[in-house]
Amino acid sequence: MNKVTHFEFPWDDKERAKNFYQNTFGWKPFEWEQFGYTSWQTGPVDEKMQPTEFGFINGGSSKRDPSMPYPMFYIDTDNMDETLEKIVAHGGEVVRGKTPLGDNGEMGFLAWFKDSEGNILGLSQYKKS
Repeated sequence: MNKVTHFEFPWDDKERAKNFYQNTFGWKPFEWEQFGYTSWQTGPVDEKMQPTEFGFINGGSSKRDPSMPYPMFYIDTDNMDETLEKIVAHGGEVVRGKTPLGDNGEMGFLAWFKDSEGNILGLSQYKKS
């Protein structure tokens, strides 16, 4: 089975969103200023910011984009190209193709797809250590 590995949600007011999630749920933000992105630590992590306890995932947030106005989650795959082909073969559509995560994909790759019902979801292929 392919696991859900990450979530993302958009914000209209970054500071308001940070205040809400920090004070409501105790999540810890980490800013990626160069990308206009905030990572959210929702539980204990290791030095690579990966969860150290079973049963939770971390996420992120960024300015609301008209092409992705709603929260989404990412499904992990070992072979993004093959999975994108399967998505299309089974009635889905690629919304944003394979995109490097980090410099030249040093952390892996992400993509967005529309499922057979019109929902937009993410696909992730993280580099394994």
